[in-house]
Amino acid sequence: MDRLEADYRRIAHDHHRATLRMTARSSLPSSVTRVFQATTKDALVPLLATLPVDSLPRLKDEDAFRRWFMRSLDTVAACVLTLNPPEVQPRIHPGYKWGHSTKVLALFVRDLVLFSRYFSDSDVETIVPWLYCPVDTIVLDRLRRLGERPGATRIKRIETGEQYWRIQDRLGAVASKVGVPRVWFDDIWGDRVPVSED
Repeated sequence: MDRLEADYRRIAHDHHRATLRMTARSSLPSSVTRVFQATTKDALVPLLATLPVDSLPRLKDEDAFRRWFMRSLDTVAACVLTLNPPEVQPRIHPGYKWGHSTKVLALFVRDLVLFSRYFSDSDVETIVPWLYCPVDTIVLDRLRRLGERPGATRIKRIETGEQYWRIQDRLGAVASKVGVPRVWFDDIWGDRVPVSED
């Protein structure tokens, strides 16, 4: 066996895990990580790749997904806090968990489910309705311009789970009425259409 063939065999064996690592890296652009200490992305990429994502297709419903998300959030938030304590990086506090860490996790899960080929098409259909919209200043501003009251003007001000779930539940209820997944609200990042004043 030549060396190129051997490398392809290694790649084939590791492709599933490589997809996790590549998705973790690509879901954390500088626009997300620039608020953290410089070493944070290097710590988050391998951490995200170890989350129990293979259990997602086996979850029964959105409540089970929420429990999965909260357990995973605890892991992500602990990493973020360790590398960005308030005295070192005050710009992400007090919302380091319910603002910044939820954004990191929601982006990773969204990208893995919607933009990679990690899951089968039928698994994607099951999971997509449960996905959370990554909340950031763009989303918060858009909600306010639409007459909503998201309860925060910046993600560092999303301090509690109650605040976070209020936003996600409102997005989910309205998305359900329209017949689209809640996570699609993040499309505003791409189109940035003006809000009608009617």
